[in-house]
Amino acid sequence: MQIAQVMGGFSMGQGDVLRKAMGKKKYDLMEKQKVVFLKGAAERGVAEADANAVWDLMVKFAEYGFNKAHTVAYAEVAFRTAYLKAHFPVEFMAALMTNDMGDTDKMSVLFGEAREMGIKILPPDVNESHEDFSVVEGNVRFGLGGIKNVGEAAIRDVIAEREKDGPFTSFQNFCERALDKGVNSRMMECLIKAGAFDSLVPNRASLFAGKDKAVEQAQMIIRERDSGQMSLFGVLSDSGGAGAAPLAEAPLPQVPEWSDAEKLAYEKELTGFFITGHPLDALAIDMRSFSTATTAEFAELPNNNQVRMVGQIADVRRITTRKNEPMAFCRLEDFHGAIDMVVFPSKFADIEPWLVSGAMVCARGRVNERNGSKSLIVDELSEADVARKRLARFLDVTLPVKSISSDNVALLKRALGRHTGRCKVRIILETPEGPLAVQSDQRYGVSPDNELLKDIEALPFSKTLTFKEN
Repeated sequence: MQIAQVMGGFSMGQGDVLRKAMGKKKYDLMEKQKVVFLKGAAERGVAEADANAVWDLMVKFAEYGFNKAHTVAYAEVAFRTAYLKAHFPVEFMAALMTNDMGDTDKMSVLFGEAREMGIKILPPDVNESHEDFSVVEGNVRFGLGGIKNVGEAAIRDVIAEREKDGPFTSFQNFCERALDKGVNSRMMECLIKAGAFDSLVPNRASLFAGKDKAVEQAQMIIRERDSGQMSLFGVLSDSGGAGAAPLAEAPLPQVPEWSDAEKLAYEKELTGFFITGHPLDALAIDMRSFSTATTAEFAELPNNNQVRMVGQIADVRRITTRKNEPMAFCRLEDFHGAIDMVVFPSKFADIEPWLVSGAMVCARGRVNERNGSKSLIVDELSEADVARKRLARFLDVTLPVKSISSDNVALLKRALGRHTGRCKVRIILETPEGPLAVQSDQRYGVSPDNELLKDIEALPFSKTLTFKEN
């Protein structure tokens, strides 16, 4: 604005019009302003060549530039956040999750990043969680405020009760202390499904089946307490004298626990995320080994870029084109989110058998950008374990130094020996100086199947498995 004012004779108002035109990339308006600028510069004795050169610099700066004060402020924020992430990673991730609690897309990215950083997301817990995400023993504890249908006021009252009179000792104890603080039966149901009582009652199905009776008994106790009365059983102790023996807690029904799939589905329903596990956990090694981009990175890929991605099929929709040819649309999910995929008629017959929601697949295709959004045009699709057997030539077993012992090595050898095949094994040691490759016995070629992965993952020491194509 100052350049336009001094060199081009612009008023402050005219200068602001120019600023807006450049800031919004309104090139037609900028051309009109250029004429006014060059005329004003000529009237002030500025050579036309110099005025044009200055104008070109202004246009270039407008593409993406800002003043020094802005630059310094951005640099300081970037440095501070980088410092916090490097030196206080768990606290940093907990703060980011609290800040983005209502944004499912951003939270999915943060959950994926935390997983890659080795940070666990612990389920909500009535005795440990705060309203926001918090740090517990080096991991992030899910905040009670992130559970759907649980009111903020009730959460704050429950936390205040816990801090005042100590942790809740049982589900019945929670009911007696929380039902008069805004917590209702519906909220209780949501807390159970989200896993917030797991530390008190590990069997969620049993707790869910018995909650109504526990709530009814707690409400009776609260009414008597508020009215200053006590039941006969609350007055008489076992010896028959006066005392304060509590009413015996209603036993929970003995029912089978929900399956892992059911528990994860409820967690997703109530929090928007899978917390205690993930349906894609079985694909973690394949994603790490064969995906050339995550769903979070997909949006940054250039148009027509070739990409291979491992994930789970969801939201399959089949249609018939105007030419009466079948094609399909679906989503591919990984730990970071989901992308859209398109299967055109020319590929439909080959790919259609794997277009099933829940199928674990490896997809190859190209990025297609249209109307500002991107999708994957699928050229090839196969089951993830089939793709693994085709692509994997090496299995890298990365071991931290602390995992190296004669017993652990013997266990690893036995596990590898049970799954012989063509895939060569390479041992990588994580040392303070960096990774160190160890020549492995060539006898230990393995078959890269699911049974091998289960056997090695079950070994009682830390390790990371990665398949490589070369």
